[in-house]
Amino acid sequence: MPVSGVLLLAILWSLQRTDKSKSPSGEKSDALKQRDAFEIGATATPDLENLTERGFDMSGKPGWSLNCDISIRNLRATDRVEDVTLRILSIEPPMDGSPVHFPRTQDMTLRRAQFSFIDITGKSLSGDQVGHVRLFKAARRIVFMESKLDTNVQFFGSWPDGLNTQFVARSEHVLILEVTGCGVTTQKACFKLSFPTASEESVLRIIKLSEDNASKISKARTPIEAIDEAISRGKVLEGVFASVNDSLPPNEPDAWIEETRSMLRNHALDYVDRFNEAVTNSQRFNNFPDRPSRPSEEFAAWWADKNRRAGWDVIDSVLRYLPQVRKALYSKLPS
Repeated sequence: MPVSGVLLLAILWSLQRTDKSKSPSGEKSDALKQRDAFEIGATATPDLENLTERGFDMSGKPGWSLNCDISIRNLRATDRVEDVTLRILSIEPPMDGSPVHFPRTQDMTLRRAQFSFIDITGKSLSGDQVGHVRLFKAARRIVFMESKLDTNVQFFGSWPDGLNTQFVARSEHVLILEVTGCGVTTQKACFKLSFPTASEESVLRIIKLSEDNASKISKARTPIEAIDEAISRGKVLEGVFASVNDSLPPNEPDAWIEETRSMLRNHALDYVDRFNEAVTNSQRFNNFPDRPSRPSEEFAAWWADKNRRAGWDVIDSVLRYLPQVRKALYSKLPS
């Protein structure tokens, strides 16, 4: 056979192989999609160690104390996967601190938390085996001082020493997880967490999302909403640093400043430089905490506490600048 004929047959054979690996629309076939090593799910399960929840569960009432359990299934029917590890990549928006002046959830901290299977010894999954990781417990509680209900979230796992593991949930959050294993591709899974405060609804609902939908939901805040949130958080910290006796929360106000700077970069990039100036030159807004009834001895004690005074100076300076940003952005809104 001439060389040109051999070459033509080779090209046709190559095209045939390519066609078998793709669908008519050009997408990868189901066989290739099955290269994912894991199937990742999430379920809200009753916290049966809680006596009240045990009664609700027996009577079929909506749960007030539920666990968030993550299921990881090895999709390989016969192959064992070693060193299976789950990490939290992000929670958006952050959950609030508990108590309120403590730091909110921070993604860099969440990624350092370590979780283990609750129903399997070790970190390996046999072929087609399912293991479960308990991520957190959500419990509805009554806030008597404010006559309202909120949701306390207690994370499980091993956390870095000294870091808070209790937070207060908002109405909705987007949770992004990462699962890795030896010799397999890293996978992500996204979930929408809903925390209704109405007593007739369960305290936790979970819906799995695609990565595209998760990104859209997590970013669905207007610039004005984001700035108002930063101001509200800053005012709480300002009150703590203006006091003499309140214990100072760890990593503050640095964590709040970094969160606010990141927020401005996402929503109001033109104002970041002046924000940085307000942080580094806080003394240009030289002022004192507004405490009309404070005795001179108490003020002297506050003034002598350099950490408390330095933190308050920065917080006060930023809180004076953020309303200016808000006003400028508001002026550009359509009438």
